[in-house]
Amino acid sequence: MTYGKGSRAVGPSSGAAPGRKIAVTSFLGETVKFVKLGLNMIRASLTAVAIAAAIGVTPAAGAYPTHQVSTTIEWVGPQQWIAFNYAYFTDRRHLVVGKVYGNGRVDLVDTVQPGDYYGADPIIGDNSYVSCRVVVDGVEVLRDEAYRGDGHDCNCLRTMS
Repeated sequence: MTYGKGSRAVGPSSGAAPGRKIAVTSFLGETVKFVKLGLNMIRASLTAVAIAAAIGVTPAAGAYPTHQVSTTIEWVGPQQWIAFNYAYFTDRRHLVVGKVYGNGRVDLVDTVQPGDYYGADPIIGDNSYVSCRVVVDGVEVLRDEAYRGDGHDCNCLRTMS
């Protein structure tokens, strides 16, 4: 006997009075039991639980999905540092130019929301080669490279959609 999507009837060992059955259903990992008092009572109870579950999973005002972003910059040349454009740490919607030391490689990790800048735009400077790579939530989404004098601007700076 089924009382609703994901529901099942449970026999006497469920704790119901003799001759009664309990409808057990699961919403968002929570088990809910209803004593079978009548079809309308079960429908009303399931409707109330469904409404409560829907209200419980509604994001709070101002809450946005976040993404984990990993940016790697590599370079070859005489400089032990690299300059690059990136999102300002306290306000990811504004760009700044920074310099970081890394002996040919630097890894940056950020948490970003829609509308935020992510990644980096490395400046080749006196180096002969520069590359960048961006991974969002475990998936590589950008990769770029440039050689000094090739006319290409290596850029892995984007806005999260």
